[in-house]
Amino acid sequence: KFRKTTEPCLQKTLYNVLLAYGHHNQGVGYCQGMNFIAGYLILITNNEEESFWLLDALVGRILPDYYSPAMLGLKTDQEVLGELVRAKLPAVGALMERLGG
Repeated sequence: KFRKTTEPCLQKTLYNVLLAYGHHNQGVGYCQGMNFIAGYLILITNNEEESFWLLDALVGRILPDYYSPAMLGLKTDQEVLGELVRAKLPAVGALMERLGG
């Protein structure tokens, strides 16, 4: 839906939502990966403004530290996932350790 060859093409809608969000929250701006979230929101709502406000709620309230410069929320969740893998799947955890993960 976001390729130029699709009809209707939602590429401009995605661009508008991400650009508006970058201006709205200049402390975060645009971060790689936001396009996936915004794209899903556009597909679900089929509405540019609703998608923008949902993105704002997700990034600002639900995942506030995921898209910050330090990405502390994401790093914390990665550590928790690593601990769960080591506890529930020790062989996979050991492999991750050997590979530097």
